Amino acid sequence: MSKLPTNTFIYIIFIFSFINANCQCILNFDSKQSVNKWKTINDDVMGGVSTSDIKYINNDYAMFSGNVSLENNGGLHQ
Repeated sequence: MSKLPTNTFIYIIFIFSFINANCQCILNFDSKQSVNKWKTINDDVMGGVSTSDIKYINNDYAMFSGNVSLENNGGLHQ
């Protein structure tokens, strides 16, 4: 495996930093109320038994968790 020149690595970091500086936030989990606007959809709408939930953890973080079950031809979280 060939090694990349050191300057290539620096250019990659520079490009990534430039892209990050111009990003626009489209999702914000800055409060419990902002997370409560989100709803999960599982396969129970089609007879499945999968479960999921989204919870506010702390400023800027939410956790999506659940159990995907293949029973009753299920297996879906959204």
